[in-house]
Amino acid sequence: MQLTTGVFWSEPWHAQIGIDPRIGISLDGLSHTELAFIDTLTRPQEDVELQVRAEAAGISRRRLVRLLAMLERAGVLDRQPSGGVDHIPWRRIRRAVPDRGQRHVHIARADYLGAGIAIALARCGVGKITTEDPGVVSFNDHPAMTAAGLGHSRAQTLKTLLRREYPKIRTSGVDFAVRPPDLAVVSGVYATDPVTVGMLLSQSIPVYQAWIEEVDVYAGPLSIPHETACGTCLMLHRTDLDPHWPVLIQQACAAAPLVPEMTSAMMAISLAVRDIVAWLDGSPAPDMWRVGPAPLAPEPLVLPPHPRCGCTALGTAA
Repeated sequence: MQLTTGVFWSEPWHAQIGIDPRIGISLDGLSHTELAFIDTLTRPQEDVELQVRAEAAGISRRRLVRLLAMLERAGVLDRQPSGGVDHIPWRRIRRAVPDRGQRHVHIARADYLGAGIAIALARCGVGKITTEDPGVVSFNDHPAMTAAGLGHSRAQTLKTLLRREYPKIRTSGVDFAVRPPDLAVVSGVYATDPVTVGMLLSQSIPVYQAWIEEVDVYAGPLSIPHETACGTCLMLHRTDLDPHWPVLIQQACAAAPLVPEMTSAMMAISLAVRDIVAWLDGSPAPDMWRVGPAPLAPEPLVLPPHPRCGCTALGTAA
């Protein structure tokens, strides 16, 4: 067992566990011996070791049980520390552990953003990440992909990189009819492919969209069927801004890829992964982000359902 954070001394014999008042506690009413003993719990140790050291310090078995129970009730003692992804910080902050090992995210395109998001999701412990991208790695793909070799299969290259990040990850088994993924990522340049987004949403698969434009990089929105704005909503909103958009998007989907500014791409990927992981962990659907060139700060945006789409109205009627 181990304390979830450090012991800090404000006076010679006055201590507290943690500094942030949202998670910390003050160790009032304890003896000098008990304070010194608790201070040693910042390193992991087994029950037997604790009992031996408590006895040597003159702390009875009964008193030891009470001390440990007090720390556990306060949420600052982890009886079974685990090295799983985010397990240690989650026990400290949320008094729980994340369950991402059974989550499945499908990457529609292993392009610059798609591959970057997939690699970061693997680092976050998502248990299954799949892709069926038929393309090959080119010079304008994600740096981790190009470093593995140009001309190789995008799908196989990404799967290799995912296994390096998280050896336990599963990268095969795509059967949307039997068990659809928890979420799909659709990425692109200039825009996301509305046909791909619509096909996934029609199968009740939530879709996180991300794309690179000539100046900005966009992360989001997360489209949940009949709940949040869909791909058609996005296209209609853009058509409101530019009546030629339906014609332009057909050309944009087939246009040569854009290479984003490195720091903007890194920021957009980080925001996307944070949004996706938070949603997989049970948080509400996030809004979207526009990441402009440095040093501009990321700008949160809200994409409401478009009044001419009716996608969320279908869910209300159901």
